[in-house]
Amino acid sequence: MPKGAFEVSDQDREAAAEGVATGDDTAMRAVAVGGIGTGSALLVGLGVWTVLARRRSAG
Repeated sequence: MPKGAFEVSDQDREAAAEGVATGDDTAMRAVAVGGIGTGSALLVGLGVWTVLARRRSAG
């Protein structure tokens, strides 16, 4: 592991005080959007599946 890998720089401290992230967060933003989108799609799919299953068993 490289030396200083877990050290907090002055730039990191300033960014934390301002409430912003440091560095290029495009990849993390894409992961977050993909995860939220996938999770939402799964929940909608399970909801539709449940409704259809209840309608089939009732009829």
